[in-house]
Amino acid sequence: MSFKDSTGLSIAIAVLCAAVFAFVLMCANGSIDLKTLAQINKENINEASGDAGGYFAPVEDEEDDGLTFKLPLGNGVDEDAIDVSMNYVTKTMTISIEEATDEDISAHPLSGSSTHIDDIVFEGDYDNLYYEITFDEYYDYTIYIEENNYCIELCDPHDLYDYVVIVDPGHGGEDSPGTVWDGVLESDITLDIGNAIMEYKEELASKYRIGLYTTRTQDVYTYLSGRVDMANGMDADLFISIHCNSSGGTYVDNSISGVEALYNETDGTGMSCALANLICDYVSYAVDARNRGSAKGSMVRIIRDSEVPVALCEVGFMSNSYELGMMQTEEYQNKLAKGFYEAIIYAYENGLDAYLPDETGDALGGEASNELVDTENEE
Repeated sequence: MSFKDSTGLSIAIAVLCAAVFAFVLMCANGSIDLKTLAQINKENINEASGDAGGYFAPVEDEEDDGLTFKLPLGNGVDEDAIDVSMNYVTKTMTISIEEATDEDISAHPLSGSSTHIDDIVFEGDYDNLYYEITFDEYYDYTIYIEENNYCIELCDPHDLYDYVVIVDPGHGGEDSPGTVWDGVLESDITLDIGNAIMEYKEELASKYRIGLYTTRTQDVYTYLSGRVDMANGMDADLFISIHCNSSGGTYVDNSISGVEALYNETDGTGMSCALANLICDYVSYAVDARNRGSAKGSMVRIIRDSEVPVALCEVGFMSNSYELGMMQTEEYQNKLAKGFYEAIIYAYENGLDAYLPDETGDALGGEASNELVDTENEE
């Protein structure tokens, strides 16, 4: 390369770098809006990721609120072959269709408005096709059949229920097992208890109009921010996180046992402390364990960031050989779940005023230990 060519190339690179720098600077100053893929999808849903365009027919109707989606039945799409589920933490709905071909779906696509959609993906194989739709807010949904269409209507959880409760089985997944004692994972115990509580979902809905939601039903990693955002976004009446305790040492300590709950001492209404006190009473009674009472816990992220009544319940000590053994049994887990269930009903029917803290403050008279806080703040 000649000197002249080299000089020209250097100048071109310098001009290009200057242009890129100027562009970035304008973006930072708000002169140009940078758009994420989801934002682009929202404006033109046919450009959605996963080549979903051919399988989603946007409805342009000024009177449409964007909350109803329709999947035509027939021609390879059968009502019994459709399964709908929602990951409430990620605001993502999965619509799964069995035994339908790619041609069936492309000829009769899901239709609706993209108003409340942040992203939509269509994927599948020979046996199962599915839409994965991420929404802009926290919704629940109802399903009905209308004019040979399978209709899915989004709604605010409070439109379905008088009372909304979120159960959060602490930790989860390989990256966040919580306390590990003698090979036993805290995340496994809390998941079993959480799923046992969710067995009351239909009864609470039909008998009391209480909507019961959970942050996870499997051993999956769930960000703390997603858990608390879900509670805040749904404007939950109660947010209950389930965990297991430890004495802090590396040896068995059977002298320390019982149920305690952490609360947000910065909550001026006192409702977080009241919820913690209520849960301690009912859960400890259900398993005939020591009621250790409530303790300040705003240093724990999901407690500190919660805008709704929140309590983090430590259902027993993994460092106590008896409680560790009991917490692994289905019978004990069901008893714990029954305690949470009855506490929820009490709160719904009577409120939390009777459990507000008195002048003596919390029962433990202190804050959660630093080691406990570190464990519960695991992302």
